[in-house]
Amino acid sequence: MSPLYPGADRPLGEAAIEAMRVMANAGERAAVEGMGAFRPLFERLPAPTRDIVLQMMLDFDPASVLATTRFLASGVQPMSSARDLAAIDAKVVILPGADPQHPREIAELYARNARDSVLVDQSAPDHLERIRALCDGSTGREP
Repeated sequence: MSPLYPGADRPLGEAAIEAMRVMANAGERAAVEGMGAFRPLFERLPAPTRDIVLQMMLDFDPASVLATTRFLASGVQPMSSARDLAAIDAKVVILPGADPQHPREIAELYARNARDSVLVDQSAPDHLERIRALCDGSTGREP
């Protein structure tokens, strides 16, 4: 995961709030115009990723996307505190975001609170090996 929600006991970042607003506007347009309304949001992605995302989004149900984007724009967070992450009984790979919407501080907050997690910098040369190690049963954590 590349988290953006800090928990209801902390404010959501301004960049995340703005991103939710932009997505909600696209969701409103998609309900009328179809999923192509989201195209401008993904145009700046690298070509292989962009092409996959643009094709995949065409299969989404506009009414469901509208409901989701309205919920996201409401500012309601999925947990009361990052401490709630301790209840997750599964391995968690946490990827610090590469944009202001997914700040590294939130990823670090998740890593401190999720029990079986590893924080993996996507720019590290061994990031895939660390993810694989976690999935294979070792911790994947730094020594």
